[in-house]
Amino acid sequence: MTPPAKDDYEGKRRFAGGLLPRLLKYAWPQRGLLGISFLLFPLAAASQLGQPYVLKLVLDGPIKDGNAAGITPYLLVFIGLVLGQGILQFTQSLLMTLA
Repeated sequence: MTPPAKDDYEGKRRFAGGLLPRLLKYAWPQRGLLGISFLLFPLAAASQLGQPYVLKLVLDGPIKDGNAAGITPYLLVFIGLVLGQGILQFTQSLLMTLA
């Protein structure tokens, strides 16, 4: 069996113009689930990016000053961000699976 010529490589061909409308035909009935799932992307990313920022605030604030009691509000915010991220990612994954 001879290998295909370089021009026959599938990745080098032009995009098939009829492919996207065919895919959208199947995705359109699930547009509500997909839309909610896409809206959860930035929320999950924000909760994930907020975690290191809270740690920075703790290190620069109460820990630097030696105030152990001042860590509590930051700890609650951090736990909320971790739980929020988990819930958002779970919900997003569930919606995409259902779609």
